[in-house]
Amino acid sequence: MGSGKSFVGKQLAEATGKAFLDTDEIIETHEAQSVTDLFAQKGENYFRQCEHDVVDGLIKNTQESVISTGGGMPVYEDRLNRVGKVIYLKVPFENIVARLNQDDLAKRPLLSDLAMAKKRYEERDVIYNKIADVTVDADRHPKEIIKTILANLTT
Repeated sequence: MGSGKSFVGKQLAEATGKAFLDTDEIIETHEAQSVTDLFAQKGENYFRQCEHDVVDGLIKNTQESVISTGGGMPVYEDRLNRVGKVIYLKVPFENIVARLNQDDLAKRPLLSDLAMAKKRYEERDVIYNKIADVTVDADRHPKEIIKTILANLTT
């Protein structure tokens, strides 16, 4: 959360001429409500099932796309490498929090308790590092991030 996945993903898609997909936006469209409302009304387990269903669709129907996933998807979904290359945009926790204003924090249910969010970040970091085909220091200008991603995907 807050690593710049959507912004960098859109820029990368544009640079490569590929389609851009955001799994949270797919879920919001399908469920006709925001992720925040979905968490509040149906709970995290329901949301994770939605993510699982989206991955099913991506595996079956998607090629040549840049896909931004929700921050928890790599933790709960072990098939991401079947969709394509997994890129981890790594940003220190403190910098993620600094990037987000109060409205952003309010929209992110798993950031409401910062102590728990930091613990979750540390747990996820281990998983992200394991599954990533490419790990990129994303605490830089987006153009530099994209340049690094492209260099790593062509080698």
